[in-house]
Amino acid sequence: MRHTSLIIAVFALSSGCAQYYDVDEACHDKVPGEKHANDKAEGDFIWRTNCYRRLMGLPRMGFDKAVQQATENHLAYMATNHSLATLPANWADENLALPSATGATIFDRLEHAGYGDVEAVGGSSGIWMWAFFDTFVGAQKVDFWMYDPGARELLLQPSMIDMGYAELPDWPNDGSAEPFLWNLSHANLIFEYPATARETKPITYPKDGQLEVPYVYRGPFDCEEERGFPITVTVGSTEAGEDFQSLGANPYALEWVNATLIGPDGAIPVDLQGPSDDDPFGSSVAFTVVATPTLPLSPKTTYTFLGTVSWNVNEVDVEMEFTTRKDDNRPQMDLTCEDLGYIDKGALGTGGGTTTGSTTTGTTTTPPVYTYYGFYTYPTGTP
Repeated sequence: MRHTSLIIAVFALSSGCAQYYDVDEACHDKVPGEKHANDKAEGDFIWRTNCYRRLMGLPRMGFDKAVQQATENHLAYMATNHSLATLPANWADENLALPSATGATIFDRLEHAGYGDVEAVGGSSGIWMWAFFDTFVGAQKVDFWMYDPGARELLLQPSMIDMGYAELPDWPNDGSAEPFLWNLSHANLIFEYPATARETKPITYPKDGQLEVPYVYRGPFDCEEERGFPITVTVGSTEAGEDFQSLGANPYALEWVNATLIGPDGAIPVDLQGPSDDDPFGSSVAFTVVATPTLPLSPKTTYTFLGTVSWNVNEVDVEMEFTTRKDDNRPQMDLTCEDLGYIDKGALGTGGGTTTGSTTTGTTTTPPVYTYYGFYTYPTGTP
């Protein structure tokens, strides 16, 4: 059920002036363009995403009619022609010889759907395409994926222009020894990638003063060794310009200078990752650094995080205080870790995947990649 905030002073295209410190209190019923969604679950996904965005003081997401149509078309194409076991590495493209194809690239599909200035998407802006597989619908999906640093970067993208999002329940996984059904979801997020406002004021999650923060993280699908909830800092830069993709995995030369997490009993060790690191998430974070406590945090406890982040245009000190929630209430998958391909809590990489096959080393199996991100700019459409 949607939560309605008692604070009603909200601007049409912004998160308003009020400060929020609990994600549930930051929710507001209205989703711009919700009439373009296929069903309530799709609207609920954007609604819940906007709870987090409003918490962070970011503009609301909404449905754009043409982007939504292009998104639904590609979801139908994937569902018609593939299962998870047969989804190709170039999942973002379409083979025009196959049924339900409406355009070889996302730009072709946007043009087919009647989107305005397709060529402008790639000048000072680009598209994140996201395909992800789980057993959730709507709002629960957002709460689940906000634990993952790569998904979090997409959901909290600061300079969103237009968006489309579609879900398809009961998508088969034909590659499993005991086949099960996924909820297949697909999103197209068009955004202005320099995010100039974030040159001096990065997005930190949790935010300073945030309440009800999760205290434990067990990997993207709750099947790995317990750690603390990942802390992320997302930045912007104008100096990368239109050629930022040519600069590699870390276009802003973003890195941690230092980071310290302090609890009631003193400092807590943290693992630090950046866009170019071989981090345990395998996430396609391009504008974000991650600090993950090596041990679970304690419930109902206040922590202080102090750090310094450096990138090509700035160096910023980050300071935040946050309080964890009393229980571990991350939405739970309807599948076991064995269903997902884990043996002995093997690591699962999310994002940037190029294969759907499992590989085995010793007694640990690395399961298929279950979330795919790709960044695209016009005219080539090549990530």
